[in-house]
This record gives sequence, structure tokens and C-alpha cells, in this order.
Amino acid sequence: MNTPIRNNEFLKKINPIKTTVMAFLVWAILFFTAPLKVNIELSWNAYFLMALTMFSFLFACYIPSRSFKSFEINADRLKSIFIIILTLALIGVLLKLFDRFVIRGISLGAGNMFNREQMETGSGNPLGIIASTIAPFGYIPIFLMWKYKLKLWWPIKVIVYFVFFAQIFDAFLVGSRSVIFVNLMFLLLHLIYLKRIILKTKTYLILGLTGLVVFGIMNYIFIERSKEFLGDKVYDLALNESNFNFTANRTNEFQRNFDKKNDIEKSISFSYMITVQYFTHGMIEYSYLVSNYNSNHTYGAYTFNVYYRFIDKIFGTNLSIENLKSILPRYGVYTTLLGSIFVDFGWFIIVFMFLFGRLVKIVYETALKGTDWAILMYFYIFIILVFWPVFNFINGAGGLFTITSLICFSVLSRYLVKE
Repeated sequence: MNTPIRNNEFLKKINPIKTTVMAFLVWAILFFTAPLKVNIELSWNAYFLMALTMFSFLFACYIPSRSFKSFEINADRLKSIFIIILTLALIGVLLKLFDRFVIRGISLGAGNMFNREQMETGSGNPLGIIASTIAPFGYIPIFLMWKYKLKLWWPIKVIVYFVFFAQIFDAFLVGSRSVIFVNLMFLLLHLIYLKRIILKTKTYLILGLTGLVVFGIMNYIFIERSKEFLGDKVYDLALNESNFNFTANRTNEFQRNFDKKNDIEKSISFSYMITVQYFTHGMIEYSYLVSNYNSNHTYGAYTFNVYYRFIDKIFGTNLSIENLKSILPRYGVYTTLLGSIFVDFGWFIIVFMFLFGRLVKIVYETALKGTDWAILMYFYIFIILVFWPVFNFINGAGGLFTITSLICFSVLSRYLVKE
């Protein structure tokens, strides 16, 4: 077996403390330079709670974790585990496609809104849950193939790429920008860690241009999805009636200038404004949530709803997801990483995030030892932390399914250790 690739230098650049601080710095730059105005009275109690929570998390990440022994990989077992994971991923992807097209009735020729409605109608079926749980195994084979430089028969390589990129195809079917972004982030992290992309000035330029292309694609998806129910009035209605506007809206000056622009300039300005609102409104909505939340806390049922739904299907606990939605002051908006966790635990979120920080630290230290499951788990944790001021990627964008598949991989990985 070839010497596996390790890139601790890259992992140290994206350690949890640096990542969290940079995430809030980028948010602040976006928010304070954007032509936005806040429409609600902000709750300083909410931001005091966020500050305590962030301190709790960062302190937990700062405390040294217990040490881990380094290990060598058994080459024969690696091949066996690789085939098992690839098989599970392929089964998951095929079941997912069967669930989408046959059980839920989505169509390639239908619009995103129709497909999303069909997805909601058929949500929670056991086959869909199983498929969504094992399909994220598709992130793993490509990593193992590249890291250990595995020599594979070409049809196997085709399957490796298929189970990875099928996740992006699935996201396009329902117009899920966040899922597409997660997949692209995973791919980028794979490439950088495994030194298939070397971070130089030229690389940053290429990544910047690629980011603009992705930005354009995501906004195209948003506009096309909006046209399905807004028609040709997308710009006017999206800027004036968007759910984001309740807490943070464009300034009057931006609107006056927007009305004077030509079609191309309007398209660019619209994409910029929608993107800025998309990435910044969560911090304002979080304040509104904390100030106006009057229901009982749900003790994990909201953030970890996938597990609760599975238990409900097995044991018939009569858990209603619609009831969980109804307890929110406002539904369908982002409330940062902390919003759904606050719904679950209230001010005990400080304790939750300390424990989460300890878990993150342990995973990060394990990743530095070259442990495969920990590297991939930390990649996903990195995505969660990058979007802390925006969105909860634990329970959003299929996060719990990805996390579950990586936990399963960690169990299987015990058999990779050389005796």
C-alpha cells in the first residue's frame, strides 16, 4: 500500500478557534458594509447569551484534549472496508433516487417548487430515511481512494465518483442551494487536504472565480425557483416581500439606485442584495427568536428531529413535526447555529455548546493523528463553524444524515487498525 497523504498544516490553518473567529469577522464585514437597515429592536440579552455561548465553546476548544495513540492501517482490511462503504453508498444513492422518482414522484421536467412539495409530502417514510442515512457514505470512498492512492479497476472508480457527485444531482432536483454548497465544500476540502490543490496566489484566484460561478449558479436557482410562483415580478416581490425583510431590509438609497439601473446591473445588484440578506439575516432573526420565544423547550427534538422522527416511525410516539414548526415565532428563516439549539435547551445552550466544543476538540485532535473518520468529521464540523452566524448545518442541509454516516464510518474504522 502506498504511503497515505497527511496534511496537518492545512488542518491547523482551519482549527476550530480560528474558524469560528473568522466566521464572525466575515459576517461583520458583510453586514456593516451592506446597504441594509435593521427593522426590529435588537435584544442585547440575546447577544449576551450568544457571547457567553461562544466563550463557552471556544474555551472548551482551548482546553487540551486527551492524547490519542497513532496507528498504522492494515492494507487488507482497508480494501475490505472500502468495498463495504462503497457498496453502502451505492445502495443509499440508488434507494434515494428510487425514493425521489418512484415513491415521492418528483420529475426532471418539473420545477423546483413542485419537486420540493413532493419531497415534503413523502417525507418521513422509512425507505427515505434509510436512503438519506447511508447515501452520505458517498463522501468517503473518494477520500480513501485519493489518500491511500488505491489502484482500482476503472468501473469501480466510476462508481466512486458517481456516489459522490450524485449528492449534487439530488440537490439540483429540489433546488437546495445549501446541500449543493455542502457537497462543493466537501470536495474542496478533500482536494486541499490531499494536496490535489496547492494553496498559492494562482489557486486563490481560481478558487475566487469558481466561487463567483457557484454564487451565480445558486442565485440562478433562487431566481428560477422564485419565478415559479412570482412570475416576471421576481425582483420587485423578492426585494419587497422576502421573508428576510421582516428583520433586515435594504436601505431606501439602494432601492432608488436599483430602479435606475439597466437589466444587467439590476441582476447583479439583486444577486448581491439577496446574497447579503441570505448570509446576514440569521443574526438578527436570532435576536427576534430569543426575545419572542414563549413555548416550552424541546430538549433535542428540534435540532435532532431526524432521530426523533425515526423513533416515532418505529415506536409510534406521535411526534408532530408540524407542532415543532408552530412553536417558532417565525418559521422559514435562518437563526444562526444557535437558534434551534436555543429552542431545545434555552439558556442551557451554554452547557450544550461547551460539551459540543469538547467533542469538536477531540475530533480535531484525532484528525491531526491522521484518522480517516475524524478528518472527514472535522471537515463537516468546519462547515458548521464557518456558517455559525448564518445557519445550523447540524440539522439543516441533511447534516444529521451526514454526521450519522460518519459516526458509522468511525465504528467500521476500528477494523482498519493493524493488530
